[in-house]
Amino acid sequence: MSPRISITLLLSAALLDGCQSNFPTVKTIPNFATVDSHRKIYRGGEPLTKDGWDYLKRLGVHTVVKLNTDRESLDEGAKRLHFKVVSLPIDQKAQTHGPIDPSTIRAAVSKMAHGAVFVHCGSDVRSRPNSLYALFDLQGGQDRTSLVVGSYRVGVDHWKKEAARAEMKLFHFHALLLPGLAHYWRDEVE
Repeated sequence: MSPRISITLLLSAALLDGCQSNFPTVKTIPNFATVDSHRKIYRGGEPLTKDGWDYLKRLGVHTVVKLNTDRESLDEGAKRLHFKVVSLPIDQKAQTHGPIDPSTIRAAVSKMAHGAVFVHCGSDVRSRPNSLYALFDLQGGQDRTSLVVGSYRVGVDHWKKEAARAEMKLFHFHALLLPGLAHYWRDEVE
């Protein structure tokens, strides 16, 4: 193999590794993580299958905070299990250009503070098992979810903003690609 091809392959692998979340799919839930085990607060991308929703039920989740739009998905699995679905969508235009409605973030944080909640974003397109998104674990739970969880960390858990931002980075929050979300974080979260 030529050195040029070797370097190209090495750089491609490094870039793809940099995009991959530190929190892989668990029980078909992309980027799944526990926010607070005592209060039963969880985060991630939208579950890919019935098994993911069933897993959340076993964890004691009663409420789903849905940050994606109905065009992205309908949360049929949550409805099937009679979760209370709280729809607080942040659409693509708001993510990229803003503004983010502060009442949306406050409502999501408030629901999280009650506990027994799963907060998610993501979409059916990104959740297809054989998609490139699935291959590289880029299926949701990174951007809108990180913004809401970061706001929760600062407002409820009383974390320093820098610590919450570091957690957002672990989930590969895409500040450069989604300046609407980044501006909200910078200007509104205190």
